[in-house]
Amino acid sequence: MTSPSSVSVTTAAGPSDAERAEIAAMPARLVRAWAAHDATAFAELEQLIERACETGDRARELRARLAHAWLAEFTGEADVAEVGTLVEDALSFFGERGDDAGL
Repeated sequence: MTSPSSVSVTTAAGPSDAERAEIAAMPARLVRAWAAHDATAFAELEQLIERACETGDRARELRARLAHAWLAEFTGEADVAEVGTLVEDALSFFGERGDDAGL
């Protein structure tokens, strides 16, 4: 369950400080999970994507999908066409909003 202090809101100006910290920590967290063959961490990404979709948080969804695609590259499960489409969608979405952290 999310506590009120961990809830953040993305504004037109970009992600909150909490989201920036989450974004910055994601690559290192994924590398550790991949190196440890940590299936739980991979499942958490899937859950993050699902929750973002359910709440309509497109920015968080795209960030999680990009992290998932990055991880899939390491495991050899990445589909180049799907990743290309995802990257194009993310560039368009974050670019239109001036969200440099998303870019």
